[in-house]
Amino acid sequence: MVRKTMQNIIPFIIYNNRNILVKTFFLIISIIIFSQNIVKSEILPGTITISPQLGKYSFEGNQNIIGGTYYILGVGYDITSNWAVEFSPRLAKFKINYLNPVTKTSYNNDTDSIILQLNTFYYLNNDELIVPYIFGGLGNIYIDTHNSHLGNHTFSFGNYGLGAKYRITDNVSFRTELSHIITFGNSDFNVNYEFNHNLAFTFGLSFSFYTVPKGLKKADSDGDGVPDDLDLCSDSSFGVLVDETGCALDNDSDGIDDYNDKCPQTPEGALVDSRGCPIDSDGDGLFDYEDNCPDTKPNVRVDNQGCAKKYSKTIRLNLNIHFDNNKTNLKPEHYKNLKKLGYLLKKYPDSKAIIESHTDSIGPAGYNLNLSQKRAENIIKYLVTQLNIDSSRLEPVGYGETRPVADDSNEAGRSKNRRIVAVIILQLQ
Repeated sequence: MVRKTMQNIIPFIIYNNRNILVKTFFLIISIIIFSQNIVKSEILPGTITISPQLGKYSFEGNQNIIGGTYYILGVGYDITSNWAVEFSPRLAKFKINYLNPVTKTSYNNDTDSIILQLNTFYYLNNDELIVPYIFGGLGNIYIDTHNSHLGNHTFSFGNYGLGAKYRITDNVSFRTELSHIITFGNSDFNVNYEFNHNLAFTFGLSFSFYTVPKGLKKADSDGDGVPDDLDLCSDSSFGVLVDETGCALDNDSDGIDDYNDKCPQTPEGALVDSRGCPIDSDGDGLFDYEDNCPDTKPNVRVDNQGCAKKYSKTIRLNLNIHFDNNKTNLKPEHYKNLKKLGYLLKKYPDSKAIIESHTDSIGPAGYNLNLSQKRAENIIKYLVTQLNIDSSRLEPVGYGETRPVADDSNEAGRSKNRRIVAVIILQLQ
């Protein structure tokens, strides 16, 4: 019978009180949304609670009583952080549904009922947002049947159950309970059963009122809600949000308190200035924590990694080197211009050079091509061995007579065609 009653009570409560439940649901949600501070606060000994609630009471079927809605005003007292007592008078509307087996008279009377209940509570935790608890106690139900044949009746009962509080603010909680009620005694419309098993479901609000006993109030010099004996920062400015140690919050852990932090969402580990904002040491527009080259020189264009942008520039330099006829060896007078080329290559260490060697058209073309290649190679050999230029940066190219720049039919033109040109590819920033 108990199992059957428990299986039916929740859908019965919801169906018969759906309007009340919907309104209460939206009331609770509104209170939660518009609360300024949803907190976790400890249950303090000495707290008085006032709890207006709404409930649904369901009788075991053999009692010939149909349950209904009842209204509760609980007054409680927190003895310790875990133990509390509560006295809760309740007004209810029940209905008698009884057929007298002797007279065959049917009774369907509405009743007015008063329930007086005293419970002891044990909080399973006392400093969390949701506080579950168990409870148990004793009480009486007085039923006025409004019928002289049935009379008025009083039942004693014991009860136990589970409940929970959800803290909306420091002083307001949403509260709900489910209890198993065991009644004792018979009545004119409930015979042969000394023990009956009923269920009740309640929900509502609980308001807490706490006055610190004289002499027990703890000092809080900066008024941040953390007593001085627990406050590691007892000089916090008024209105500053603090943590459980009484120190100002620093959500991005940059060492600048949130109330002074102009950039309160700085990534973890980023260096910040006195305002709490990331540093850009080289002033290139990228903060140091995202800059792969944080020491870029001023006014240098950078890429999206914060490193200097590089671009290529090609220059052609006539080295004014004239080899003897049919010769490939360098002469001392050639060294001056080669040293200038070496200096330029060292100044721009990322640069490369192509050494072009050209001849006139006197002699076989194949011979001139081979001659020009050897001359270019000898110039590179000098740059590598004498000026310490990395050979990977140099390329010899002999063009022979294939790229004249002047008329090769006269000596003046042929003299211009016999030339050594350095094509230098500079990598600049």
